[in-house]
Amino acid sequence: MNQINFSYNWNNKLSCHAHTTIRLRNDAKYIVGERYEETLNGKKLQEVTIESIRHFMLPKMSEFMAWIDTGYNPQEAEAVIRKMYPGSDWSRQQLSYILLVTDKNTIAPSNEKIK
Repeated sequence: MNQINFSYNWNNKLSCHAHTTIRLRNDAKYIVGERYEETLNGKKLQEVTIESIRHFMLPKMSEFMAWIDTGYNPQEAEAVIRKMYPGSDWSRQQLSYILLVTDKNTIAPSNEKIK
């Protein structure tokens, strides 16, 4: 099973039944309807299904997307993304705003308050 790895639980979103992630666009890896194992710092959390994907350019990130995904305003979220993906050509690089839904049968008991 493919993995979606997190190093930080932005906005405490990984505790929610449905949450988002912003990733570099990769149509071969992120596929609507596919299931993935989510990990946080290498530890399995749960299994999720990608429900929807919207592609966008970094300067077009909306307030809604930034706040919900990261807990930061668009300017702060953009700075975080630029730091996460150094060397990206932001005049050409697309991002994917990915909606994930947790399979309730796979939530680890310790997932109530993920740090």
